[in-house]
Amino acid sequence: MKMKYWVILFVTILLSPTTFGQNNQKIAWHKTFAKAYGYVKYFHPSDENEKIDWGKFAIYGANEIEKCKTEKEFFTTLNKLFLPMAPSVKFIHEREKRVFDNQAITPKNPNPEQITFWQHKGLAYGMEHLSGEYKSVRVNRVQKQTHSSSGFGYITACISARKLKGKTIKYSGWIKVKEGREKCGSLFIRADKANRKVVFFNNAYTDNNSEWTRYEVTGIIDEDAIGICLGCTFAGKGQLMVDQLQLFYQEDEKWIEVPIPNGNFETEEILAPSKDTSRKLVYFGKDYKIARTSKTPFEGNYCGELKSIEKETVKKQPKIFNHQPKFGEIIEEKIGENIYCQIPLVLFFNKEGTFPKANSKKLKKLNIELEKCQTTPENLATRLGNIINVYNVFHHFYPYFEEVEGDWDKAFEKALSWSYSDQSERDHLITLQKFTAGLKDGHIQINSKTREEFAPGFNWEIIENELVITKILDETIPLKNGEIVTQINGIPKKDYLSEIRSRISAGTIDLIDFKNAKMSLVGEENSEISIITQKHELKLKRTVNYAEIEKLSLFKKNSWEVIDDSIFYLNLDVLSMDSIRQLLPQIESSKAIICDIRFRPNNNHEFLSHLIKPGDSANFKMQIPQFVYPDQKQLEGYFGDTTTLHGKAPYLRNKKIIFITQGSAISYAETYLGFIKDYKLGTIIGQPTGGANGTVNMFKLPGGYSIFWTGAKVMKGDGSPLYGIGISPDINIYKTIKGTSEEKDEFLEQAIKMAKDKDLKIN
Repeated sequence: MKMKYWVILFVTILLSPTTFGQNNQKIAWHKTFAKAYGYVKYFHPSDENEKIDWGKFAIYGANEIEKCKTEKEFFTTLNKLFLPMAPSVKFIHEREKRVFDNQAITPKNPNPEQITFWQHKGLAYGMEHLSGEYKSVRVNRVQKQTHSSSGFGYITACISARKLKGKTIKYSGWIKVKEGREKCGSLFIRADKANRKVVFFNNAYTDNNSEWTRYEVTGIIDEDAIGICLGCTFAGKGQLMVDQLQLFYQEDEKWIEVPIPNGNFETEEILAPSKDTSRKLVYFGKDYKIARTSKTPFEGNYCGELKSIEKETVKKQPKIFNHQPKFGEIIEEKIGENIYCQIPLVLFFNKEGTFPKANSKKLKKLNIELEKCQTTPENLATRLGNIINVYNVFHHFYPYFEEVEGDWDKAFEKALSWSYSDQSERDHLITLQKFTAGLKDGHIQINSKTREEFAPGFNWEIIENELVITKILDETIPLKNGEIVTQINGIPKKDYLSEIRSRISAGTIDLIDFKNAKMSLVGEENSEISIITQKHELKLKRTVNYAEIEKLSLFKKNSWEVIDDSIFYLNLDVLSMDSIRQLLPQIESSKAIICDIRFRPNNNHEFLSHLIKPGDSANFKMQIPQFVYPDQKQLEGYFGDTTTLHGKAPYLRNKKIIFITQGSAISYAETYLGFIKDYKLGTIIGQPTGGANGTVNMFKLPGGYSIFWTGAKVMKGDGSPLYGIGISPDINIYKTIKGTSEEKDEFLEQAIKMAKDKDLKIN
């Protein structure tokens, strides 16, 4: 047995340097392939470009390169890979470098009006872009485009408010989402007066979760309410399924259920609205298929389904901005050791397609091979192909490289290297996270098929450089707010958080801490986590969806309240604009207003119009980069997307206005707070925001991964960077361990103190 051990050890030592050297050589080849991949995919305008699956092509290419043993084999493979979709592309050795032959890409009797080239406003090609702001076109060519509804689909029922007047209610339902964006769906409840004016509204946005998840909405129904409408909504592309809608009101210590017509979807079909369906479960929604289905209900035999109907249009693509490359312009770059590429940016076309036309048999054969590709993350080529894909998206289109410290090419090389030792879906997820962490993009979120979204029944945060228990949901857990965690899963807290921090993309320490606290707590449903605090040593199961914990941790229970008869508190992360409009008369009579924006406002930025004098206006500008050339060279400027707010009555700026925020506030929250900072619409207290604004883009990778990222550029009103810095508060406030142990909301307490201080001049 000893002899066998020493033989194995000797062979391992003997072969290790060789294996390492082989991997280094193959990594160099993959880097060369990656350069060619990005240039051809995004900037070479052949018709065949849009006839292959580029996600699978990256995997196929990586697999073919793994078979290569010599430089000659690799060079032959490189040319062979791109020939079916880019016959005019040339790869040449440095010693053979010569002027590109334009005659080879010029048809007989060329028509100067019949040329095509790529233009990108941001990036849409290969993206599951969530809005129409990004666009990629091959100018003058006919392209198929798939459109989903830009509206909403509803399932709703209306009932009498008679039993609910003045009562505390809770409304819940089970929802799961397939292929939807974040917050694409919501559970909602609304109460109306006799004149149809809304007197109560609340909703709970869904996560992009493909597993059944329970959502709940609470509140107090106004005494003037006569009717209740409730249900769920879905917007954009994808599918939402809903089941077990339930409504309760509180009577003394008990919760009493109010029946919702067909709330479990078992009684009858969901009906089209009519005079005869006033107390039935009905649907609304153009371009949505909305029906009862027996597919995977949460409970019973049926559930509700809202599914977008996609429409395909075919049309010739016009230019989206003025600049265009000239015929004869090529990408001529060194892409590897002694290897150059020559890739035309402009092609002629005729009735047969772009010229020169690719060999249809070779293209068909390639597509057959792509269909055979293994796309599981356990497959090395899948991992390598995905890294190549991700590298090119950011290399060519990420708008913040000027602000990023670090070497993206070096990060790419490391990610390729890590891919050789990765084995599982989770290994690959961690590599993708570490690869993109250096971009410091607070929007970056990488999901895999395995959803790590569950936690034990408590929350923790990083406070005063300690990991501190901040919220207990499960009363059977013997923890107290303010307890300090010292170990997680047998690892010292500092080391555990440090490893997770290496996977976080964010630019500010407060946003990093916010993400770190969540990522260190969550895992798969029913997975175990062991912790040691100053007082306890516990092993717990993750049984609670983190979305529920987050809501309770980030938001006060009340969406609004009057404090000491003169201060109006508005939780802008919860309140809808309709609710705010109903509250305006009361808000106008207050002496001070406190607005909470510690997470994401509920689409209520119109409220800011009441802080602007009627007749005045305020502007916010987002910049979407325009690309014709690769490597972000010769950027063709920016498309300016401007949001304007006009002053409205009642004018509320004649009183103390205080806004509370923290490091978890990014994106739309920073647009909101940017208006406040730039136009002096109030005093901001709390922490700097997360420094991540600009419309989110998203793409999917083979193996079940999706990546959200920032595709547009936003600056502060004075022209200084927002990225990685955030909106700075006028007065800094941080949570303390002492305040947490005493269950204080230190941010709100400070805001109330400022609002009450008659001698304090703010704003």
